Amino acid sequence: SACRAAIIVAPVARPSSTTMATRPAGSSGGRTGVYSARRRRIVEQAYGQWLAFLWDRADGSDLYALPAAGGWPMRLTFDREPQPYWLDEAPEWSPDGRWLAYTDRDHVWIVEARGGQPQKISSFAAWSTSPRWMPDSQHLLLGLERDDRSRILLSDRDGSWPRPISE
Repeated sequence: SACRAAIIVAPVARPSSTTMATRPAGSSGGRTGVYSARRRRIVEQAYGQWLAFLWDRADGSDLYALPAAGGWPMRLTFDREPQPYWLDEAPEWSPDGRWLAYTDRDHVWIVEARGGQPQKISSFAAWSTSPRWMPDSQHLLLGLERDDRSRILLSDRDGSWPRPISE
């Protein structure tokens, strides 16, 4: 028989932390499994209405968004490769709350927080990491390697106009 599960979101000691637990649907006191979903990788949207998190599963580690008030998580990626937790980075909300930036396969990607096709914005580099949004939600800072040196670049949301910030 298939096991359906309910996801429960509950605040814990620190206001910015959240624990996720699953309980088989319809059970009242059965076994409860707690999934940290890389608990330190759960990030709250600036307006506090949504949470984004990486959920480790057998076949991958995908990005999800969940209404902070509760409900079903929305899967935003479908083929993100699993990463050791110590190498993986938390997704980054844009200041306007409409976009999420994340890393996968040594590149920076963005996806609309309400769903859509993820877009790689760092094709111009061998690898990139640590996306950080600028206040306008149109540009990001990226760490990357270019010309055998680590650099910081400023890119637009499409990844079409990278400019070096550091040498």
